[in-house]
Amino acid sequence: MLEIDISPYLGKTEKVNVTLPGFVIQRIDRYVRDHRIKSRSSFLADAALEKLVRT
Repeated sequence: MLEIDISPYLGKTEKVNVTLPGFVIQRIDRYVRDHRIKSRSSFLADAALEKLVRT
């Protein structure tokens, strides 16, 4: 399997506001830190795309 960065093909980034429970934010931040992911936003974008691909 070959991993390819598709971010250049996703278009311009846009800023959005989301409301999440503090517990969820803490879990995301811990996961991002522990897995050396670039940012919380990157994690959320990847998670959303993964979910969208599965449906």
